[in-house]
Amino acid sequence: MLYSCIETKPDNMIITGHVKNIPAKKLYLTDAYQWNLFLDSSIYENNKFQFILDSSKFHEPFLASICIVNYKNKIEQLAVINYKKSNSKDTFATTGFMLSLGNVEIVGDYNNKFHRVSIIPTEENDLYFDPKTEHFANGKNVATVKKTIKKHPSSYFLLNQLHSNKHFYSAKQLKEVIGLFNTELQNSAYASNIKQYASFLIEKVAPFPNPLLVTSNEENVLLFNDKAKIYMLIFWASWCGPCRMEIPYLKAIRKEFPNEIVSMKSISIDESIPNWLLAMKQEKMDWQQLLISNDELLKVKAQFSVNAVITVIFIDSNKKELKRFVGYNEKNINEYSDFIHHYVSKK
Repeated sequence: MLYSCIETKPDNMIITGHVKNIPAKKLYLTDAYQWNLFLDSSIYENNKFQFILDSSKFHEPFLASICIVNYKNKIEQLAVINYKKSNSKDTFATTGFMLSLGNVEIVGDYNNKFHRVSIIPTEENDLYFDPKTEHFANGKNVATVKKTIKKHPSSYFLLNQLHSNKHFYSAKQLKEVIGLFNTELQNSAYASNIKQYASFLIEKVAPFPNPLLVTSNEENVLLFNDKAKIYMLIFWASWCGPCRMEIPYLKAIRKEFPNEIVSMKSISIDESIPNWLLAMKQEKMDWQQLLISNDELLKVKAQFSVNAVITVIFIDSNKKELKRFVGYNEKNINEYSDFIHHYVSKK
């Protein structure tokens, strides 16, 4: 009789908790960056809880967080001690941790100082908590990124971070870096998304394409469908607080410059059409409002290098970028106005 000693990897991701005094009867699993969207739940009793993630729904490890709904009916994340950064004098914590295929164990007492819990070290969390990889893949040192991946080619954490920071890289660089991961990760959903994103990138000196976007009447129209001396594209979302704060300033720009000089177009990255329509009704913006369809979202964001909202891009009549602003600033209104006046006066 023959026996095999081939090691097989577990298919499921499991989180097992042994934590005392959590003030809740149910715990919720979320994405570390979208902690208001519950992905799974677990009953908490006898100081124990467990999440067994359905492998048909959760295919790959991701940065996760565990939340409770406190007595004020507000979502509260469990703080996880950073065992790589903490010392005898103080402990440092974050609200996230990295899942693995297999079991991740969380232990502690919620009633301790700052309500912090501990996670049993894993290879992925060694990387996540390591100060050396805190800003991994932010594009500042591609050589270091390559060196780190070569050392840890099976790390979903590193791939996750590359995915989050893909906008820092050229298409060529993304192809090279993805090729350093092992075969399993190269065929993962994260890697596929990065490859697709890279295929949509355009040269910085090239004119922008003219994508079909959606109107509030569900009509498809070309983005550059009129003639103006300058285009002002405002990428935003209904859920983005700073975007909504910027709208009064945009209304002032609309009053200052007629459409034949500045063609203003707000382009929403909302994935929920009802939320987008409601926001437009509330804000009453009297310039063209457009939506990127979900199946075109990655493509358009790559082509226009939109990695955050609010992003405002000024574009000339040849569809080439003149200037961009990223993020909300109450001084932007003066910056916008001054730039338009300066550009128009030169023309």
